[in-house]
Amino acid sequence: MRVAARTALAAVCVWAFATPAVADGLQDEAFLHPLDAFTAQTLRAGEVFLAQPISPLPGWAQVGVTDWLTVEIDLTAIVGGLIEPPHVPVPSTDVRWRVRDGFALEGMVQYLSAELAQEDLEHLVVRRQGLGGFLHANASIEVARHLWLHASAGVSYQNWFEVESQRRTIEHGATFEHLISPDVSLAFDWRVREWLSLNATGSYGATFVYSDNQPRKVQLAYGARVAPFLWTHVGILHDLRVELAAVVMYRPDAREVAALYLPILPYVYWQFML
Repeated sequence: MRVAARTALAAVCVWAFATPAVADGLQDEAFLHPLDAFTAQTLRAGEVFLAQPISPLPGWAQVGVTDWLTVEIDLTAIVGGLIEPPHVPVPSTDVRWRVRDGFALEGMVQYLSAELAQEDLEHLVVRRQGLGGFLHANASIEVARHLWLHASAGVSYQNWFEVESQRRTIEHGATFEHLISPDVSLAFDWRVREWLSLNATGSYGATFVYSDNQPRKVQLAYGARVAPFLWTHVGILHDLRVELAAVVMYRPDAREVAALYLPILPYVYWQFML
């Protein structure tokens, strides 16, 4: 175990300052959840996706175990669970199995041992507790060169889920136990240049990135992915990516909208080969 850890650390150090192994830019990279979409693409064996939102908590990592199996390490849930309630690591992982080119199955499981107020906004509160997750079938079709259509459908489960409006004259909300709910999404993914992609996703139900694992929400996300330092040969800069998102969420149970209409909500990520 110690030898493997030292080998991985050495590989990361070499990657950070050496010529990168992945050199083709956004047009040829696997996109896993662009603008909260679900795709059928997987990382190559030994490829790593390391994401960091604008947050003091760590983000998440996804690793290509094989060319057809990608597994997530949810550092936000594991470390964040220690820092914030319930003050214990939150078991959470996502697995995508590419059955064949253009089609994949994806499942996520998460367990919250205590009630968590995942959203606590001026007029909206969303709480979850217990076992939750989803199972989706994903399809990706390249309808034209560097223009992709991604579709996903499946179901999500939440042991206990509550969504309510707050600080309104008339408040609305609903509480669910052992909720099984449908999920569906459709996304467009245009890799305009090696350094730029434009993306848009419409979905109903649970998603992965923004307000993850929350069922029964209607969401529109649109924006771009940028590779700002693709010209450099320094791996940590060359492989840096930025996703800029606008997100509009409607919660029918609470009759509330939470929205950022301009694509300025950022998170950064690195995608590289060990």
